[in-house]
Amino acid sequence: MARGGAQKKEMVVAIDKDKGSQQALKWTIDRLLSRGQVVTLLHVKHKSSSAANATTNLNADFDHGETALYKHHHIDNHISDQFFLPFRCICTSSNITCNEVMIEGSDIPKTLTNYVSKNVVDILVMGAPTRSAAQIYKRFKSDVPSSVSKGAPDFCTVYTIGHRGKVSVRQ
Repeated sequence: MARGGAQKKEMVVAIDKDKGSQQALKWTIDRLLSRGQVVTLLHVKHKSSSAANATTNLNADFDHGETALYKHHHIDNHISDQFFLPFRCICTSSNITCNEVMIEGSDIPKTLTNYVSKNVVDILVMGAPTRSAAQIYKRFKSDVPSSVSKGAPDFCTVYTIGHRGKVSVRQ
């Protein structure tokens, strides 16, 4: 998509707490967005099976469960606000409107792919993990950008922004 093109496309930047996500957002703003456009910042919060059990245990006692869930939700909102803050600053300084979405999933690539499919996302931009993080992570699973690129629907163009601006595109 050319900058400032007439056709509006649903654009999402998948973010995490690493610097690669900030680089991906800056790259997106510089190359794909114009002032005043909207981008969705998407973060998948990893949901472990123990966290699911803890939520179930909170619901076991109805009277105290509602209070505990309310406090848990309030803490999550504060954490979410703090998490998105640096990304919000980048968007604001470039006059870009951002929508913030935080979803939970036990399989991050699958959760991202499902979001892209259900929301008919035209362009997905992700930051590649740093070399050291990628090496550690690959011992256990394939990296998220590769898995998402392989699993993304055909209508979605996936950009992976690597170190020093190296770009990988799957159209």
